[in-house]
Amino acid sequence: MKRNEFQEVLEAVAAGQLGVDEAIDRLRAQGVEDLGFARLDTDRERRTGMAEAIFAPGKTDEQLAVIVERCLDAHGKVLVTRLEEERANPLLERFDQLRYHSAGRILEARPDSELNGSPVGVVSAGTSDLPVAEEAAVVLEHLGSREDLAQDRTTSHQLDARTASITGAWTALAVALHRLTAQGSFEQAPILDRVAAVSVGIVDGVPLLDLPYEEDARAEVDMNVVATGGGKFVEVQGTAEGEPFDREQLTAMTGLAMGGIAELGRIQDKAIAAAAER
Repeated sequence: MKRNEFQEVLEAVAAGQLGVDEAIDRLRAQGVEDLGFARLDTDRERRTGMAEAIFAPGKTDEQLAVIVERCLDAHGKVLVTRLEEERANPLLERFDQLRYHSAGRILEARPDSELNGSPVGVVSAGTSDLPVAEEAAVVLEHLGSREDLAQDRTTSHQLDARTASITGAWTALAVALHRLTAQGSFEQAPILDRVAAVSVGIVDGVPLLDLPYEEDARAEVDMNVVATGGGKFVEVQGTAEGEPFDREQLTAMTGLAMGGIAELGRIQDKAIAAAAER
């Protein structure tokens, strides 16, 4: 409801032209549009910060088209979840501003300028989890957050750019859980161990830690390691870019990686302690 509409109702009550109960009913009805087959809450974004999401299953193609059009007219954005690609195509042809994300089966439109929220990491354990991970990532972007999706990779160089994201995402999660514990949500933070990730490789025959792009581009071996604070491996991905590497070189690289992960663990602990003091 717009400000002038609120004012009209309040002035009618003040003038004795409208009873209090009737005014309450009128105010409650504002922002809900009856489409005949559904009641669309066009005022939800003002109240909660997020516009209503549309669950596609159970709705006809024409019903979805009507809802999408009304959402776009109301606030220039829409979010439709669990929508199969064949049902999305007619909507994409009808509304130019829509974007479809096939893995997450989600259709959305929003102003690009709204991407101004805090960064959020979304980490997928494997390819089978990707649909849910992408759906979460798109919803986060729709809400204005800058998401960073790290999914299961099949080659080591693809994960290299994600090692910092994995380390940072675990740190952010730990900070959030410690704060919830301090607020009484948990008796103790539900954290079993730290998780961090680094890249290692062999350049000119020498094992090196945390390769910058210049070294990574000419590495004979490229490897990424994800491990716990207790020294257990979560993931090890290594690729011989030229000649195969032997067990001694593998041991040298994993040892170097674990030393780097231990150092990252100390940095994570400092970050968590600093956040607790705020």
